[in-house]
Amino acid sequence: MNGVDQRGYARPGTGHTACSIGAYEYDSPGPPPSCTGDCNHDDHVAINELILGVNIALGRQPLANCPEFDENTQHGVEINELVTAVHNAMNGCGGG
Repeated sequence: MNGVDQRGYARPGTGHTACSIGAYEYDSPGPPPSCTGDCNHDDHVAINELILGVNIALGRQPLANCPEFDENTQHGVEINELVTAVHNAMNGCGGG
């Protein structure tokens, strides 16, 4: 109905015009890309989210407060992830 399966993965799967039967799309390309730094999932990165990301990187806040900063899934926030979040704040999520 909304173009995704129950996991949020795209429907239909790769190379198909019809969806798999059921809640799980068999050959989905995977979840939609997240917007690094978009803690509240509003498709924008605000200054308060950037500050939170810096505080997570410095160990002052837990990653659980905004796991969207962990783009490379290394269980922490690195400089490149902060740079990506700043880019997203300036250009929008998915901006060029």
